[in-house]
Amino acid sequence: MPELIDQYFLVDTRDAKFVTQFLDKYVPEREPVTDSYLITTEAGEEEIDSKNIDLVLSFYEEHVTGIDNIYLKNLDEKSWIAFAIVAYTDDGKMILGISALGTFDDVDDMRENIKIFNDIKAFTNSAVACMTLEEPPPNNSIEFVEFARQRELL
Repeated sequence: MPELIDQYFLVDTRDAKFVTQFLDKYVPEREPVTDSYLITTEAGEEEIDSKNIDLVLSFYEEHVTGIDNIYLKNLDEKSWIAFAIVAYTDDGKMILGISALGTFDDVDDMRENIKIFNDIKAFTNSAVACMTLEEPPPNNSIEFVEFARQRELL
């Protein structure tokens, strides 16, 4: 199995339309990696069919303290991007990310990953972003800033 370079971008919004635009741009052919999402509502735990990603995104847009990491597999096997990641923080923000094929030791891999990174950073207008090897982001924006700093902000 190839290594994956995770790229994360902190954004101040949980806007479901913005997430959909991000997903449509970077992983237009996608599917959830799970059959359903278990979310906690005011009424308790509730299972939502993951095929209805719009419902999941809308839930977390409205419930700003809800945390979850949502992974979507890229069905385009020619793409450098293997997965898209939507990580909701406990303080009302969101970390958008991707997992791209590659390793930090390969110059060609890094060249392509930096190109993708710079494009997504511009698209998200993120002031805090980083790359790491197969490591999930923290579920808090302040902790993410330190996480990114430790991995040298780009």
